[in-house]
Amino acid sequence: MRLHTKLALFTTISTLAVLLLFIALLPQIMQRVAFSNTNQTLLRQKQKVLQQINATGIDYYLEGDSSYGSYSMLKDEYISLEHTGATILTDTLLTEPRLVDRDTINYRILMHGFRWGTKVIFWKSAKKRHQ
Repeated sequence: MRLHTKLALFTTISTLAVLLLFIALLPQIMQRVAFSNTNQTLLRQKQKVLQQINATGIDYYLEGDSSYGSYSMLKDEYISLEHTGATILTDTLLTEPRLVDRDTINYRILMHGFRWGTKVIFWKSAKKRHQ
């Protein structure tokens, strides 16, 4: 076999190996990027809601009730506020299924606990996880 043929064969095989490796790892890379993007969106949404609460008060959301929940129009996102016990939770991110209109939808959820006066409020924000 001539050197030119050997080099062409080596180049072709190594290019195919790199391409197959990339194709095999692409779903995991895309999932990681999607999770990171969703996490950043949830953290920005948390900051926005906390700024709104600081500006207008929590009564805007609770309206005298002990909890508040709201879905977006397409059920892609929801926000939930409710009173909890005496502990404050740090930010927690998780993926969890939720039953909505007889459908089970996987959501990426950010949970956060904070004090408002003498009350401890548990805040949960979720974004639909697209698969």
